[in-house]
Amino acid sequence: MPEAVTSFLLKKSITKHESTITWGDIESENRKFADKTAYRYFFISKPKEILIENAPEQDVELDLHPENKKGGRKFKTKDKFYITEDDFKSLTNNKLNRLMDCLNFVKKGNKLVFDSVEYAKFKDKGEKIIHWLPKEEKLIKVEVLMPDNTLVEGLGEQSMQSIKEDQLVQLERFGFARCDKKEKAKIIFWYTHK
Repeated sequence: MPEAVTSFLLKKSITKHESTITWGDIESENRKFADKTAYRYFFISKPKEILIENAPEQDVELDLHPENKKGGRKFKTKDKFYITEDDFKSLTNNKLNRLMDCLNFVKKGNKLVFDSVEYAKFKDKGEKIIHWLPKEEKLIKVEVLMPDNTLVEGLGEQSMQSIKEDQLVQLERFGFARCDKKEKAKIIFWYTHK
């Protein structure tokens, strides 16, 4: 963001001493500005479908931004979800996990079983909070072009349809990304940084 570059340069200023500037320094400054305005969205790379037995039907509404844009991300959930393949592989038997702002569940052998809805129950005993998407037809195909020219593919939430080209967003637990192109069947982002 232009204001991040300006702020960074003013903080570094010109001195007689030689200094080394890294991309990490610039990213850190940019993160301060981007975090204040970038809307949050769930993006599930390498999606793995899961079934949480006995999970109740819920209407879940999440904030687009924790400070300046309440609500706006609406989900209807039941017992089928998508989580990342890495999150699925990290689940441990008999440990309490949480789908972020949704529900708590426990892995029991090859099954995932609903435990509770309340965050308070997870807070003291829980192991991991996982971002998710409900299994539904309205999900959006998403591609993220990474700095090393690799492409990360996955699924995004339906509310991503409101993103405009060139808009900077935060893909939760993945990083900041700029919308490069919206096509009929997918949205393409350029990854910026964590």
